[in-house]
Amino acid sequence: MTTLTFSLRGDDIIAVSVEGHAGYAESGEDIVCAGISALVQMVDCQLYMLETDADMSVDEETARIMIKVGNKEAITKAQLPLHALMVVAKSWQEEYTDFISVQEVKLL
Repeated sequence: MTTLTFSLRGDDIIAVSVEGHAGYAESGEDIVCAGISALVQMVDCQLYMLETDADMSVDEETARIMIKVGNKEAITKAQLPLHALMVVAKSWQEEYTDFISVQEVKLL
């Protein structure tokens, strides 16, 4: 299962963690994993184009992608693509309940 964890401070998403393989199909055939990967890459490109200085790290061994947004200005710029990612992930979770889990963590 792929778990997307959105870390929120108030209504602002400040980090997203994507962990695990969906397990929908064999490697190379898994449309759920491919869709999530493409979506995360698109969001990363949008954050770059918006000059948010967001940090994305990928650990292929553990199948983990982490996106972190730093300062207040960057957080403000990043909200539209990050919230879009959350909306799409939640809609996919409804269709692929055994393969995608979306969590929200409220931070102080």
